[in-house]
Amino acid sequence: MTNGTNRAAAAAAARSNFVKISLLGGTALAALAGSASPAAAENVFIDTNQSVTVQRDKVDGTVFVRTSAGDEDVRIGQINTPYPTSGFATALDVRNTGPGNATVVVGPITGTGPNSGGLRGIYTEVTSGTANVTSTGILNGRGTAAVFLRSTTGAISFTGADVRTTGTGAAGIVLDSTSGALTVNSGAVSTVEGTGIDARTGGAVTVTSGTINAGGPNSVGIIAQSSNGGAVTVNADSTTAIRRGIFTSFAGGVTTINSNFATASGSSSPNAIIGQGSTVTLNSGTATLTGNGSNGTAIFVQSGAGGATVNSGIASTQGSG
Repeated sequence: MTNGTNRAAAAAAARSNFVKISLLGGTALAALAGSASPAAAENVFIDTNQSVTVQRDKVDGTVFVRTSAGDEDVRIGQINTPYPTSGFATALDVRNTGPGNATVVVGPITGTGPNSGGLRGIYTEVTSGTANVTSTGILNGRGTAAVFLRSTTGAISFTGADVRTTGTGAAGIVLDSTSGALTVNSGAVSTVEGTGIDARTGGAVTVTSGTINAGGPNSVGIIAQSSNGGAVTVNADSTTAIRRGIFTSFAGGVTTINSNFATASGSSSPNAIIGQGSTVTLNSGTATLTGNGSNGTAIFVQSGAGGATVNSGIASTQGSG
């Protein structure tokens, strides 16, 4: 009887180290790495070839979800991820290597512990399917981008209220695709040394942003870039950076920038707004340079055959050149 009691207790302890998920309408158990002790890291790991749904109120560790077929629906209320001793940890990693879609909703993401390694808040990757990622709390990163979304041809979007990074080269939000449409809807984004929002694709780009503060000598507040004639639209409230406030590339198609306030304070060739594309429409409230830099331009516009229209309020510079 004692052995039977011990086996039952062991089985109960093992079950406490699993998280329930849904696979194609049924249920399964996905193993959690590490001890069942409340103080231990709880790492959710799911690798399947079916549709998968994950719902957790809180994870103290990391979450990895990958499928090669079907869709993913991942909803986590809060993630607290220990910093590694080196490199960086990813708090929430969702990948779809098949044609399916990924839907991700997550609350606050925070790094914990004394180690000096970095933290990526969210990484999501799809091929031809779509990825829609929503952050409902403060999302932190250290030493690398807080948010990194990638696709081949699928459309990807990120919506977040507050993204913060520390460390060298740590961008706030990065979206990258070969040809998929990119959409960013952000509230506040702040970096110590890195670009605020960096969205690049061969397709269309739409960025809607609140307050962007990008630090570091080469920082750009917003990069919205199509490499193959896609439409580019930027609706920006307040954008502050060192080298450039807002940047769009000449390879883009019809480009529209609506900026309330943009400023750069770099020492060499700073620009508050660079608007480029086949056709450019720029509506700017205030565009300023404030660093006494050289060879700077508050507003620079360059268009192709479609021409350019600029409606500017205040445009001011400091420095020489």
